[in-house]
Amino acid sequence: MIDDCPILAKEKPDNTDKIKILEQHFRKMSLWFVGSNSPANLSSRSVALLLLDEVDKFSDGTGSKEAGALQLAEARVATYPNHLVVSTSTPTTADSIIWAEWQKGDMRFYFVPCPHCAMKQKLLWGQVKWDEKAKLQEGVYDFSIVKSSAYYECEGCRGKITDGQKTKMLREGEWMPTNPKGEPGRRSYHLSGLYAPWATFGSLAVKFLQDKHGGILGLQDFVNRVLAEPWLEHDQEKIEIKPGAYRMGEVRMGEKLIMACDIQEAGGFHAWCIVRAWDAEGKSRLVWAGRLETWGDIKAKQDEFGVEDKCVFIDSGDQTRDVYLNCCVNGWIALVGSDKTSFSEISGDQRVQRPYSRLANGDPFSGKTTGSKIGWKWKLCPVWRWSNPVFKDILATLLKTDGFIAEDTPDVWKVHIDAEVKVEVKNP
Repeated sequence: MIDDCPILAKEKPDNTDKIKILEQHFRKMSLWFVGSNSPANLSSRSVALLLLDEVDKFSDGTGSKEAGALQLAEARVATYPNHLVVSTSTPTTADSIIWAEWQKGDMRFYFVPCPHCAMKQKLLWGQVKWDEKAKLQEGVYDFSIVKSSAYYECEGCRGKITDGQKTKMLREGEWMPTNPKGEPGRRSYHLSGLYAPWATFGSLAVKFLQDKHGGILGLQDFVNRVLAEPWLEHDQEKIEIKPGAYRMGEVRMGEKLIMACDIQEAGGFHAWCIVRAWDAEGKSRLVWAGRLETWGDIKAKQDEFGVEDKCVFIDSGDQTRDVYLNCCVNGWIALVGSDKTSFSEISGDQRVQRPYSRLANGDPFSGKTTGSKIGWKWKLCPVWRWSNPVFKDILATLLKTDGFIAEDTPDVWKVHIDAEVKVEVKNP
């Protein structure tokens, strides 16, 4: 290999004894190959460039007196201020090494433009579609129809994207970070098999159906190796959401409309919004869901349905100052999700625990909140903190009620609602 590469061949030493299988000394650098199962070799030398492959197969040190293989290897770069560590792996489970490392970074995805509407998006398995006629009966498919009819549906315009258009999309794509709270200086990249130029949507669809038919182990292989995602071990069955006998956009007499938006920055500013109608008994229906491109679009959609200002809720986890500013201007309420299960407050002469907090006040200039408006010379917006785990449990319960969504609810809403499952986290 060295002789076949002109650049490497120039750096080959005159003394050929310096080139061995596991240890190679070139003119300007040395290269060592070390197995992750050898703590002694991992701890024996310092390096400036460390390449770690298939880290999910590394030992975590459990049951031994040594630290995990990853920690032992990373300690070898400490003496080099300008060191570089590159870890790669196919993920296995949600608590695996590579997935934890990935979440520490800025979590970059490769966003590609739609050939029809130019909207930049990351490729998601839920957007791969094929002809419904391919399903002959439950669990039985005509794979020739699946393979020939499969395509990718754009999240924005719902246009059909074919394999022939994928190469151009890949050339015009770009890596975009999605985790602004990642560790400074740590980049993390995710790339699934959907981006492979040689893998057609049809061949991937066939593999998915075949692996799914092969049971849990087959489906886990597809999730790990093709989607490059961790397998989530859980006992929950997928919730069947039963639509009601109505169409999107239908509003009934006496219903209260509430609008909520999740602001996104990756791929360019946009918001995923929903409008739900609530009746006097506390039951709600989805009446609109979709993507909006500007703050003006959000306001226009609010006006279209006649939603009161105080009934518009905007997530402020991303672009906080911009969210606070628009909430101040329009009279909306900013939301902040929390991992806490409850918030403590005094009610009368008792301290109570609730899954939401009292309204705070958001400063659009600093992006911070304050409990009091006293002393502020400019307008503040209302900010409401709520418990992520508690409200998601409530949502999981509500999803089982009949009529929660419309007959023609868009597929993209279903993709988003299926994006998370609750799993048991085991302490080490």
